[in-house]
Amino acid sequence: MRKIFLLFLFVCAAINTKAQDTLVNKDTILLKNGDELICKITEVNPTYIVCQLADSDTVSNRIIPKETIFILKYANGTRDVFNLESPVATNENPEVMYRKGQADAKLYFRTNGVFWGSFGSTLIYPPFGIPTTAILASVKPNRENFRTSNPALLNNENYLKGYEKGAHRKKVAKSLTGFGTAAGIWVGLIIVVVASFSAGY
Repeated sequence: MRKIFLLFLFVCAAINTKAQDTLVNKDTILLKNGDELICKITEVNPTYIVCQLADSDTVSNRIIPKETIFILKYANGTRDVFNLESPVATNENPEVMYRKGQADAKLYFRTNGVFWGSFGSTLIYPPFGIPTTAILASVKPNRENFRTSNPALLNNENYLKGYEKGAHRKKVAKSLTGFGTAAGIWVGLIIVVVASFSAGY
């Protein structure tokens, strides 16, 4: 039984290590058109930045003009936000404002325990995790949790619609991640137990 417990701890540690390797030392670039790039920023110049995409198979750099960048989010948690001083243009292109709302939701919206709610319920009792995850994912995001680089943007209808859409997607992703992580631990534990019993015969 002690061996099974140690193997279970090893599986959990491996899952945690893999998650950290995925997230640590990765920079994020949010473009003004709403696109998000996961990369490693290697150089910052007055008019452009140079980065290497995180999923690149070979060492290749990409040059991105600063005028196309909305936010740079570095791996250490710091951010560079561009054009914060600019006034909010209420008559700006609706599609641009919508995409900007989605981009801000990815960065600033707080899911307030959606991951842990789904993860905890599934880990305690897997069948209960399914409806819990579905409920957490379907509940409309609370506007009180909306955070943004510029609060005045929330007065723009198109920006707000984009933010709500992005916040809902983030909630769904977090709840499914919580469910999947807990389910993966259960599967790993079952495999370890079955393998242990098989080895005993």
